[in-house]
Amino acid sequence: MQYKREREEILWASRRLTNGGIDFLPATDGNISVQVDKSKILITPTTRFKENLTAEEILLTDIDGNLLEGNGSPSSEMMMHLSIYRERADVFSVVHAHPVFTLSLSVSGRSIPTELLSESLVRLGKDVPVAPFAVPGTEEVSESVRPYIKGFNAIILSNHGAVTFGKDIYDAVARMETLEHLSKIAYLCYLLGEPEYIPEDGVKRILSFFKGKR
Repeated sequence: MQYKREREEILWASRRLTNGGIDFLPATDGNISVQVDKSKILITPTTRFKENLTAEEILLTDIDGNLLEGNGSPSSEMMMHLSIYRERADVFSVVHAHPVFTLSLSVSGRSIPTELLSESLVRLGKDVPVAPFAVPGTEEVSESVRPYIKGFNAIILSNHGAVTFGKDIYDAVARMETLEHLSKIAYLCYLLGEPEYIPEDGVKRILSFFKGKR
């Protein structure tokens, strides 16, 4: 079995994001991948509960999606993962999940402003775009996110979920958790009244200070 460390990292991320099966990866939803070199990725299989996966069940494919090692079928969203790797040479892990508060705000037409929190600005940037609706598991998903891949590190999939990516799996997972944490706070702010944002000058100074540090 090749790439034992990377497989263990995917198992770690699967269990962390499952959180009892209710928060980020309900039922068999969501998928996680790691690019192990320029021509190969490891990715979770389709229709499996992520918290019960074993290292042997993580599938190895080439950058075109052809299965190289393992039994079963790769995630139905594999083409979205591959699109992100092709567009971003600095990305080595992709996480697709269904975070509850993020989706609740999105499908209700409410924005998720990163300038609410310093941490969200640092990890997610100044904006989290919402990609147009696409039928899950189809090439439409790749096409819907493509315009946003180069300029952002987190994308909300309309009426579907969210995808985050980063320099390694820890970076990608941290961005997904930060996005949902931000969404929870935004949700509560909207219940209590209009939130108070970080001043524009503060936003610029935060982004400048942390540029290249995370």
